[in-house]
Amino acid sequence: MSFVGLPDKPTGVGLQGGGTSTAPVCERSESDPAIVSDPTPLLKATAQTKPGGENDAQLRVYFDVDVQNADRTWMDVSPGNGSLSPSTGYVGDGRALSLTWSKLADGKLYRYHAWTWAYYGSSYLSSAPSDGYCYFRVDSMPPKAPQVTLASPYTECTSSACVAGGGPGVAASFTFKPATGDANTAYQYKLSSSAAWSAELKGATATAKVTPTRGGLYRMYVRAKDSLGWGEQSVTDFLVDAGEAPIGRYHFDEASGNAVDSATVDGRDDAALNGQAARDNHGQARRNHPRRQRHPAPGAGHGQGPGPERHHRLRRHQHLGGGHPRLLHGLRLGHAQAGRGTEPDRPRPGRWLLQRLLPHLPGGGEDVDAEHLTR
Repeated sequence: MSFVGLPDKPTGVGLQGGGTSTAPVCERSESDPAIVSDPTPLLKATAQTKPGGENDAQLRVYFDVDVQNADRTWMDVSPGNGSLSPSTGYVGDGRALSLTWSKLADGKLYRYHAWTWAYYGSSYLSSAPSDGYCYFRVDSMPPKAPQVTLASPYTECTSSACVAGGGPGVAASFTFKPATGDANTAYQYKLSSSAAWSAELKGATATAKVTPTRGGLYRMYVRAKDSLGWGEQSVTDFLVDAGEAPIGRYHFDEASGNAVDSATVDGRDDAALNGQAARDNHGQARRNHPRRQRHPAPGAGHGQGPGPERHHRLRRHQHLGGGHPRLLHGLRLGHAQAGRGTEPDRPRPGRWLLQRLLPHLPGGGEDVDAEHLTR
């Protein structure tokens, strides 16, 4: 008996824009489509399988383009270059694919979506179509993708390098200029394909600042306007540094003994459970006999998540316990972490959730159900 992984809707569906990013451009609004000057657009999509079907998957992506008629109905466009990528052979799960469509008519409105096909022998299973349509207009007249430059401490990601810079709260400064031969009058930008465009920035050139709130990859979409309207988009990626590495990270999933420090940037510092704290048979750290709380933990009985993070760097051999007035940074469901400027991991499969999440360390006469740690 053989098994075939079920295909899932492709992701990363769109068209290649201008700029250095390989991320696709996809506009969901028929009234405000992406503008493409090349009549043979490069269509993009990433093949996907349902969970559990990743191993040995044999996948292709089926691309489909429709054109809008004068009466606003839609008609399928014949694929002069074929509809499948790859045209021969197969790819695995999560593989980004592209297909150059045959020549389209200038001035027409088009829409595009895709499917994942999973093969077994000469047969295949098809996923549902990708979410919604990507609308685009082929138009050679409006502005081409504008030039975008990024100021220090950030650098633009390229196909060969993506260096982290800056950090959360450190503004990223951009300058927008016309492509060669264009005479732009305004610009707009956004930080995701699905976001709304910014207000117009008037001028032949313009500047904009955005302030990252956390570390990670950011993507800047920019389009230019001239007397004929809005033109092509330029896409620029930049990587925001997560900040200083954590000096301690604890998951509390050990069967017994100390909580093991998995953040060893400054050497391993395991945490000893103190007082009445103990693990039950689920690997959770909690009091054996918690007293009634005078102040409920955030989210207890209210269906709310953790409150704002508190930042406090732990000193080596510092005791976190009775009477300590400070706050533990990064105590989240699933783990505790000590450090500054980091984004704690989310709970992962196989890691036990903590019994309670408290913003304050135990001490000062408070009755709490919490973990006592010695660092």
